[in-house]
Amino acid sequence: MTMKIAEMAISFIAGAVLAGINYSGLWLTVKRLTGAKHPAFLSVISYVVRMSVVTAGFFIVIGYGGEHLLSCLAGFFLLRTVVTRRFSVRERFLTDS
Repeated sequence: MTMKIAEMAISFIAGAVLAGINYSGLWLTVKRLTGAKHPAFLSVISYVVRMSVVTAGFFIVIGYGGEHLLSCLAGFFLLRTVVTRRFSVRERFLTDS
């Protein structure tokens, strides 16, 4: 029982790490778009690389079972929600002043 909880926690953390990689890559892409010679090319390449990494991570996790995939997805979406709320609150705060 304890081992199963630890495995699920590792899957959850893996999902959060995948989300961190995805959104860090997105952040770097957005920051570099203004100075890029070919912004469309940069956007497409960034998207393909980020989705490849995230998809590969999910495929690795699904090898351990469906419940691990659900745990991984929960970690991914939780971090996505936290990041979205953190930056949307910050943006609202900056535009109000």
